[in-house]
Amino acid sequence: MKNRIFPLFAGMLALFALPALALNIGEAAPDLKLSGIVKGEPVKSALKDLGEVYVVEFWATWCGPCRQSVPHLTELQAKYKDKGLRVIGISDETEEQVKGFVSDMGDKMDYTVALDQGKQTWGSYAEPFGVSGIPHAFVVDRSGTLVWHGHPMDGLDEVVAKVVDGTYDVSEARALAAKESMREEMSELTLLWAQEYVVLARYGRDTEEADRIGKKILASGYDDEVFFGQVAWTLLSNQNLAYKDSDFAMALARRANELAQGKSADVLDTLAFALFLAGDKEEAVKAQKQAIEICENEDLMEQLKQRLAKYEGS
Repeated sequence: MKNRIFPLFAGMLALFALPALALNIGEAAPDLKLSGIVKGEPVKSALKDLGEVYVVEFWATWCGPCRQSVPHLTELQAKYKDKGLRVIGISDETEEQVKGFVSDMGDKMDYTVALDQGKQTWGSYAEPFGVSGIPHAFVVDRSGTLVWHGHPMDGLDEVVAKVVDGTYDVSEARALAAKESMREEMSELTLLWAQEYVVLARYGRDTEEADRIGKKILASGYDDEVFFGQVAWTLLSNQNLAYKDSDFAMALARRANELAQGKSADVLDTLAFALFLAGDKEEAVKAQKQAIEICENEDLMEQLKQRLAKYEGS
């Protein structure tokens, strides 16, 4: 967090360039528009009513985490093969690259491997959800309904087990996905407000508007302690701000510590700094000592001790 005055806000507007959701959990899975099959039997484009469960996973030969998930997907395929599961690993690389990798892996990569060189399938599955990283997997049930997406090493096993047995609650999954989507939208909106606040504070031309935005940030319901801590530290440490509202910065620091439940050394360090600047040296020292107690980062620990010495010696 420290020594990062404005990177938090850099490129923030790019968040709003993400495509609007045109696909949701609980809806029909898009067609697979593959450019070739490297291993396994041919795959039908439309997955509707085929009576099989599909794991559609996007990966690449250069991706370390993708390599780690390969044996795991092989085990999953073997475990549920007789129950109608089909795992399809999709890469947008060249056939030569993928064939070489698959050959080297041998039986360790024992499921269907396909190509998506035009990234059409990626565009149909990943982009509507704003997914930008790999590996990333999607689960399609026997009726052709998209029921889950996420990292293949994070919850995929449990989902597949339930989908195969017919016990997976798609409506519950959709509700959870909608809730997460709303949280992401709120996070993006709150980040934009923070950017606007910093710009206003930088030039000090409309303090009333800055105060109004500050109130919206605190009342947003956003629950990321790192965000509140970073904004607080930016406002407390940036010497180029024409408008400094110490009460707002303190409120942000307290909010961050509340969300972290007093268990983040970084956040406690920010709170101690806010208390010190507010003239409450006793509480600043107390918070800084708490930060040192729980700190596990050697580089941060040295900074914490230096600031504690400053607070105690002032």
